[in-house]
Amino acid sequence: MIDAALAESGWQRMIRSLSFWNGEASRTEQALEAARQWRFRAQQFDGRPVQAVGIITIKYLQPEIAASPAAEFPNGTPADTEMMLERTGCYGSCPAYKVSISGQGRVRFSADGAHSYVAWSGIHETRVSPQVAAELIEAFRSAHFAGLRPACEVAAIDSPTYLLTLRRGGRTIRVEDHLCQLDGMPASVTALQDMIDRLAGTRRWIIGNVDTVAAMKAEGLDLASPQVANIAAQAIRNSWGDRNRTPDIAQFLTRLVDAGARLDLPVDGSAEDMDAGSIPLGRMIALFAARFGEEGLFAQMASRGYVASMTGAERDTAFANAAGCSAAIARTLLSNGADPHAQSENGNAWHALGEVYGVCHAAGETRRAELAEVLIAAQVSPGRANGQRRIPLHNIESPAVVRGLIRAGADLDAKGSGGETPLMTTQDDRVALILLRAGADPHAGASVGALRARAREYHWPATLAWLDAKGL
Repeated sequence: MIDAALAESGWQRMIRSLSFWNGEASRTEQALEAARQWRFRAQQFDGRPVQAVGIITIKYLQPEIAASPAAEFPNGTPADTEMMLERTGCYGSCPAYKVSISGQGRVRFSADGAHSYVAWSGIHETRVSPQVAAELIEAFRSAHFAGLRPACEVAAIDSPTYLLTLRRGGRTIRVEDHLCQLDGMPASVTALQDMIDRLAGTRRWIIGNVDTVAAMKAEGLDLASPQVANIAAQAIRNSWGDRNRTPDIAQFLTRLVDAGARLDLPVDGSAEDMDAGSIPLGRMIALFAARFGEEGLFAQMASRGYVASMTGAERDTAFANAAGCSAAIARTLLSNGADPHAQSENGNAWHALGEVYGVCHAAGETRRAELAEVLIAAQVSPGRANGQRRIPLHNIESPAVVRGLIRAGADLDAKGSGGETPLMTTQDDRVALILLRAGADPHAGASVGALRARAREYHWPATLAWLDAKGL
């Protein structure tokens, strides 16, 4: 796999950097040529060309080793057909479970509760229609499943293994996938794995989603029971290691609360970076919602007193971590006593708001600007350094955040531990231009490189135009 970082300014393009994984450096020129074929609409800022940075990922996998179409697909009937997927664990939080769909539509899901990273472990049975089961059988037939290699040879120990099994007409065919796309496994194998998950609806058990509460009712669970409270807590714990689970879990928790779950029941509040011990479920939901910016869920918990019941340290940490990049959550935390000057291990709320890969990374400029207004009103320090001696203005790539920091009174020429100024840490043409217009000294921080040289290196047309206009 080759990652190419492409800088594009509207008037020229170039590859800024290349990184290689799995020994593919010999294909550099192929990656460059592929990247050069891309065309981008010129980016504008204040009506002028501006630099834009994106990432192109080009995966060079081994050519597929096609299944043998001559291999005979087993004859059988729906009554003697079963298709099974097993996903094993890994060194991280990979969910481990088994799920099968019979030719007659019977679905069986199972996961061990100990280390499966599954929200609702145990054995669960449901059904799909015979027509859906027939569709899956045909997908196995079309993939020439009987003619696939049964395994591959990829040296890796920290990735999960996926096992596909077809039992039909007295025959058993199994295909083991352990990063096998790196060794020529056809993409149809992954498609079959995903199809079984989708048809069986495994996310309701693995993650917890919009269908989980209905499944609980179908199995006769008491939604006000400790068992259900612990399932909800497990779903939240699992989310700490996988942000992609958050939307599904939020829907599950919202429906669970609406259906009458007891929020006062004690659950294990420990998670990846949180050791809360035994706490009420409602408080754990409030912590989850504050972390991931789930405003509706947080408002529900606030109305029921669970934000007020958070410890002072929990409220302070949630605020310092940018309150899920939500202005509404931040205001509620403050009204419930959160300290606006609180620091987490990464700094204060301004640091968290400006983190390139932090909680606000995908939030959008509007949401960042709204939160910046809350921080300004709360007089959060725009110049306080964190444990790495970095001030909030360093490494900013968001116009909304830099404008907020300027309005808050940040020192535009403040130096970091290496003498670098905000102008010399940003990689964003727009941010550099905003800083210069606001009065940042273009000569400051010259010890780590002149601004014009940096603007040329990073292809900043807006900044270069400003320097030209000033004769600098």
